[in-house]
Amino acid sequence: MFVSVFLLIMLFGIIQYGIIISSLNTLQQVTREGARYYTVHFNDSNDVSETTSYMQTVAQGSFLTNNDIINDVTITAPGNGTLQIASPVQVMMSYDMSKRTYFGGFVPGVKTGTNIVKRSTTMMIEGSN
Repeated sequence: MFVSVFLLIMLFGIIQYGIIISSLNTLQQVTREGARYYTVHFNDSNDVSETTSYMQTVAQGSFLTNNDIINDVTITAPGNGTLQIASPVQVMMSYDMSKRTYFGGFVPGVKTGTNIVKRSTTMMIEGSN
């Protein structure tokens, strides 16, 4: 009896941590694709809304909803703060991981309540002067 309870908790833990790792990888991939899109299309009058729309397209089929992406994308220029060719641009997205934690409080180490995670990608803006 004790062994089966222990194995059941371990099984739920393995499932939950798998969901969390998969979610973190998806968030990182969406920010990576958003940064790539923004840097390649910088001279095409690209703005945050176009990049956000592209990130929504990339996220289709994943757990992310359009509202998750619309509300949480920021594009900034580290360093001097201006966006220009050959300067870095950072695309950052935050997500409330409590939407993906199903066994919080039951599985040790899985936090209950709001748990905001942030993922960002920095790339250089492409183009010619």
